Amino acid sequence: MTITETRPESGEVAGRTAEETAGPSGLYRLLGTSDHKTLGRLYIGFSLMLLAGVFTMGALLAVDAVDVEGNPVFGAAIGPASSSYLLGTVFFALWPLLLGLATYVVPLQVGSSTIAYPRAAALALWTWVVTTGVYIASVVFGGAYGGADDEAVALSNVAFGALVLALLLGTLCVIVTIISLRPRGMKLNRVPLFSFSFLAAGSLAMLTWPVVLANVALAQVAQFGPDVVSETYLSGIRWALDVPAVYIVALPALGIIGEVVPVFARRRQAHYGVMLTGLGLFGAFSFGAWAQPAFNIEVQEQLLFAFMAFLVALPLLLLLGGWFGGTLRSGELWWRSPLLLALAAILLLCLGVLTGVLRVLNPVDMAPERAFLAQSSFVVTATAAAAVAGLIYWVPKIYGGLFAEWPARVVVVVFVLGSLLYTVPTGISALLENNLSNPTGPLRALDAIVIVGGLVLTVAVAVSVGAVMNAARRKDGFIPDNLWRASTLEWAVGCPPPPGSFVWDLAPVTSEAPLVDFYEEEEASS
Repeated sequence: MTITETRPESGEVAGRTAEETAGPSGLYRLLGTSDHKTLGRLYIGFSLMLLAGVFTMGALLAVDAVDVEGNPVFGAAIGPASSSYLLGTVFFALWPLLLGLATYVVPLQVGSSTIAYPRAAALALWTWVVTTGVYIASVVFGGAYGGADDEAVALSNVAFGALVLALLLGTLCVIVTIISLRPRGMKLNRVPLFSFSFLAAGSLAMLTWPVVLANVALAQVAQFGPDVVSETYLSGIRWALDVPAVYIVALPALGIIGEVVPVFARRRQAHYGVMLTGLGLFGAFSFGAWAQPAFNIEVQEQLLFAFMAFLVALPLLLLLGGWFGGTLRSGELWWRSPLLLALAAILLLCLGVLTGVLRVLNPVDMAPERAFLAQSSFVVTATAAAAVAGLIYWVPKIYGGLFAEWPARVVVVVFVLGSLLYTVPTGISALLENNLSNPTGPLRALDAIVIVGGLVLTVAVAVSVGAVMNAARRKDGFIPDNLWRASTLEWAVGCPPPPGSFVWDLAPVTSEAPLVDFYEEEEASS
């Protein structure tokens, strides 16, 4: 096949000159844009800052757990801080970061010059930004779940509901792009793994998170008071951060890993259909709206809950077999930072799934709350590691500059170290709390390690932000369109893409790796 059927004339973009496509500039352009590339960059920038804040809050919560002098960081606000930390990991930081990558990359992967419903995508972004600010402000003034001020708690509840609605709207735009804007020949079984994983995860979010919205609405219209809303969080919202629903956010992370592994193994992804099946099954087993303690207080003690914890491990094993048993084993490995961070994400996610299995088996009487925090932390850090791997991989395409390898290696080392310090001690403390006659000393020591891990993760995210800003600011002269010799269509356009992205007609897609097909045809004809 060929990549394109017709190319534009030099100096023109789809029949328009650069001056004609420039449009407004400055703040007006930023606030009024519906260009998916600008929206994606904004999502990424804001969510990275929030991710650093979330990890810092996790470390401060561990400080309160260690405190022996009675001088807690949060004091009476420990409840709102704890709930905001858990919500922040998924809804304020990780999903927006993944949504930002998807908003930018997915239209390019499916050969589209725009995202579906671009104005709705812009509305989703700015609604998320505003509601995040409102939620944070309400927490400062005594709100959020567990807060003491009635009006501030109500404001937190409404802001969180609007935030989830905004994320669903942005997710819907990406889903419709994948379904409706694919080029000729790109059937669903030829969609790139990241796009397919976001299609599956987004569809699960569209089915699951409206239940969260319903519980938020119930708290708002019921006999209102801070205690009622706090109970709504514990029984009606927190299940979305627990298994199996928390795996929804890990699904796009698996898609990113699926993009990185074959590129840095220097070969096609082996058993592509099996990989798509694994992603689809992982998503199907992540549906968790049925596991709500509000309607069944003993749901986590029932056989179905235990069965689902085991079941979600099966598609993960399928994916691991495709990567390690096929692609990595037979490839020529290129040990660059995206691959290293992707492998770290695989390790962390496997530890998270293993923790979930131990929770339901409970052979050593794990402390329920600490076991929940351990599993959530493993999934969160795995997703964050994969997202940063994707950012390093796509940064030339997104910002037009290179994420230099030495700071990228620093990010890998610091991120892996911080993740292990942040998660493993929590898992160990879950094992020890109910099995020691006097666990206070060991638990405080483990919580102290968690503090260090949270701060190290904050440093890792800060270094990532600095490296991205440096790449965006300095540029790097001419960067080849396909810097990594990748196989998907986003690497057929410039770094960064020109206005309109695909300003020529794409030839029909004949496989899941159209650029590899193109290179093989070129080599065969030369």
